[in-house]
Amino acid sequence: MTIAAGFVANDGVVLCTDSLYSGGIKVHGKKIFPMQLDGGAVAFALAGHEPFAKRAIEECFAFLGQNPDSQRSVRGIKTLVEAALKRFHEEFVFTRPVGERESVWFNLLVAIASLSEPPCLFASHETVLIPVPEHECFGVGYYVGHHVIETAYSRRMAVDDAVVLAIHAVAVAKEYVEGVGGQTQLLWIRNGTVSPFHPINSAIYTENYVMSFDRRSAELLFHTANPKLDEEEFQRHVDRFVSLTKMMRKYWREGFENQSVLQMLMHQGDQPGPEPPKRGP
Repeated sequence: MTIAAGFVANDGVVLCTDSLYSGGIKVHGKKIFPMQLDGGAVAFALAGHEPFAKRAIEECFAFLGQNPDSQRSVRGIKTLVEAALKRFHEEFVFTRPVGERESVWFNLLVAIASLSEPPCLFASHETVLIPVPEHECFGVGYYVGHHVIETAYSRRMAVDDAVVLAIHAVAVAKEYVEGVGGQTQLLWIRNGTVSPFHPINSAIYTENYVMSFDRRSAELLFHTANPKLDEEEFQRHVDRFVSLTKMMRKYWREGFENQSVLQMLMHQGDQPGPEPPKRGP
């Protein structure tokens, strides 16, 4: 149970997820895993069967670590990831009875970059990575996420804008989709470098304002089309909407929830080393 989304921006790639794992009980955990490479970077966002997805990512990290000469190009990194996924599926998935394979199904969004090439986004399908030219969304929040993303996405948008769109998509999915919840998780790659992993506690202010913005923008559309409103009444609705957006901007820039993200967007800091997932089948 999850939402995982990826965006190709004009200066990088953004990955985002929620943090809720739903099984017999609700558990919150990490769903995005980055690795800074020798001449490049890779990051994985998972949706689906958690233990198998994490074990597959662990296999990818191992393959990448064993082949440093192939870490300097998008093609080389992609080839290693596909080789690792092939080995994982042959050992853990294809050996299971056909009727049981669906129960361990998972998807990965894979962001890959080198220092000399623009970042690329891929979606896994068993052992292969399919290029994603613009954006993709997986998990139970798929339809809601795609709706939000498609209303605002542009291939020309910057990473800064894609981060805001990511928070918006996850916030709406949390509001309307059962099984999506917890902190929003973010990560981006630009200039061949992966950002630190960001779990954002955005539920206190940011997500409430996002949902309020959605409702108020819909109301303003109705007011715009209402022939019974005179110009003075319509202007009052416009002024209220402007006040809301100003308040959102104030809390986005000054609120404690998102300061680490804002600082990272403005000033790329130190990068994390490899951090493989802990669980596996």
